[in-house]
Amino acid sequence: MSAAYAVATGLHLFSVGLVVGFMAITLWALIPAQHLLDGAGYATMEAGMNRVLQPLMPVLLVLALLSGLAATVLAFAAGLPGAWWQLAAAVGVAAMASSTLVINHPVNNAINGWDPADLPPDWRRSRARWELGHRIRVTVGLPAFACAIVAVLLVAS
Repeated sequence: MSAAYAVATGLHLFSVGLVVGFMAITLWALIPAQHLLDGAGYATMEAGMNRVLQPLMPVLLVLALLSGLAATVLAFAAGLPGAWWQLAAAVGVAAMASSTLVINHPVNNAINGWDPADLPPDWRRSRARWELGHRIRVTVGLPAFACAIVAVLLVAS
C-alpha cells in the first residue's frame, strides 16, 4: 500500500465517518426530539444549527468526495483488492452530496429566512422534505462508510 493511498483512505474514512455519524445521530435522536417542538422552536433550532453546519458540511463533503475519488483511482492503479469497494464508497458519498445539494440545502436556505413568530403555512411540508432528504443521505451514507471500511480491510489483510 502506498503512502498516498494510506493518506487518501485515512482522510476518506475520517470525513465520511464524521459526516455519516453526525447524520445518523440526527436521524435517530435529533429529528424525533424536534417533533416535540412547536413551529417557532423548530425554526429557531434549525436556523441556529444551519449557522454552524452550513459552512462546515460542504468542507467535509468535498473532503469525503475528493479523498474517496483519490483512494479509488490509487486503488485501481495499484490493482488493490479493495478497489471496487472503494469505488462503491465514493459513489455513495457522491449520492449523499447530491441529496444534500438537491433536497436539504434549498430547504435549509428557506428555513434561514423564516421568522419563527410568523412561519409559512407549509412549514411542516418543508420539514418533511428535509427529513426525506436526510433519510436518503443516511441510507446511502452508512453503506458507503461500510464499503470504505471493507476496502481498507481487504488491502490490509
